[in-house]
Amino acid sequence: MVPAQVIASFKKAPTSIPRSSLPLLKVFPGATIKGTYPATSPSGAMSSAHVQTARSANEVLGFYSAQLKAAGWRARTDTTDGPLRVVTYSLKDLNGREALGTLGIRPWEGAGGGYVLTVTVQGFKPW
Repeated sequence: MVPAQVIASFKKAPTSIPRSSLPLLKVFPGATIKGTYPATSPSGAMSSAHVQTARSANEVLGFYSAQLKAAGWRARTDTTDGPLRVVTYSLKDLNGREALGTLGIRPWEGAGGGYVLTVTVQGFKPW
């Protein structure tokens, strides 16, 4: 059990980083990950991977979406624009601030097929 004093100190911390709540995502079963491209900044993080699989984009997106939901992220919007699909998510911190993130997928245009999967966490919404 976490003592109340520790929780109170967490709530006062102005430098909470939302990416600390992003779960370590498991690889889609049977897929080959051709490359990952992580990047971080003080206000967020981004990771992109070329996921090579014969399965549908909906199956791939659903697999990763379920992992975010299990970690407490809540789906807010689901947008499709041509071959691109993006789902936005939010997660509240101990202060009630809302971190925003996206999970996007589009077909890989290079050799071998598959998809480009991008996960981003943009930081907290202003108060």
